[in-house]
Amino acid sequence: MNQENGKAKDPTTIKMVIEQYEEGAGIYEIQWLNVRKFLMDFDIKRNVDGNKPNEIVFGGTKGLDDWGYDEILPLSKRKLQHEILLFSQTKILIHCSDIKIRKIKT
Repeated sequence: MNQENGKAKDPTTIKMVIEQYEEGAGIYEIQWLNVRKFLMDFDIKRNVDGNKPNEIVFGGTKGLDDWGYDEILPLSKRKLQHEILLFSQTKILIHCSDIKIRKIKT
């Protein structure tokens, strides 16, 4: 979402909806505000099983795959870096000013 209003210096916001595995844990929305950099390194060909390196798992229907690990670090006094690593070896990198998380469904 990019809502340039002529006043905002960094108008870009990225939203992601995430469902947590545990039963009843809920669905969450994450928003990265004032995004200055967004990189995503996704290659479906890396989403393979170690025993079958030439066969994409689940026929490619699993998409980006599950969230494996993430780290939030300060870039400066006003900017954060959020690095997310998915099990498919996809890497997401976001530079922003703030991160908001809210539960949208139980």
